[in-house]
Amino acid sequence: MKKLNLMLAGLLAFTLFACGSPEPKALVKDGYAALGAGDSVKALANFNAALADLKPENGLYLDAKMGVVEALMPNSPKEAVAEFLVLAKAFPAKIGEKQFINTSGKMVSAGQFSDAVDLVHQGIQMAGGESPTLMAMIERIKKEGASDKGAIDKLQGLGYM
Repeated sequence: MKKLNLMLAGLLAFTLFACGSPEPKALVKDGYAALGAGDSVKALANFNAALADLKPENGLYLDAKMGVVEALMPNSPKEAVAEFLVLAKAFPAKIGEKQFINTSGKMVSAGQFSDAVDLVHQGIQMAGGESPTLMAMIERIKKEGASDKGAIDKLQGLGYM
């Protein structure tokens, strides 16, 4: 299913390019609209199409990359975490606790507790091992993910239990 969704996203991105590429700003806007409508495949295609015309120094680039992260969450949460961490390392002045909380919170709300643990743990490590805000997210994961054995095992293995 994951590969099918990614293939469909690629096909949609190709179709967007073949029909004349809209402005990146419009593509990012359409990507977030698709996310709001629950269409992560279309959203991913829009964000990727926008990124084809954006450079990292463009302010819209970060919006599109965060959109990619969010669009990957439903079908490829591990890939979403990996994309987010690459982004956090590339833009340490722009990706901080607030973004870690926002992104991991979306994962928790979607029931992706184990992947949220990975993300929050990396955020804590990047914060030098101390972050009351990120530790509060760990507590949320413990509470809401109490029935998720994989997440609980991961929390115990990382010393959070």
